[in-house]
Amino acid sequence: MKGQAPLDWLNFFLADVKDGLGPFLAIYLLSSQHWDAGEIGVVMTMAGIATVAARAPFGALIDWTHGKRALIVMAAVA
Repeated sequence: MKGQAPLDWLNFFLADVKDGLGPFLAIYLLSSQHWDAGEIGVVMTMAGIATVAARAPFGALIDWTHGKRALIVMAAVA
């Protein structure tokens, strides 16, 4: 597996952003925007459901396309 190490590092850094941002976002919404815990929970749950629903179609797109690096760059920048 020639390209395994760069993919491992990419997953390591993107997982940190994805999983590390949630608690800070919840505290920001609670303290700065005055949301209650229920509203924050609903929004975080909706984001999780959207992520699960989007994995299969976007995984199929990545498997189908030949421009995998371009898709990774676009997803990381967005």
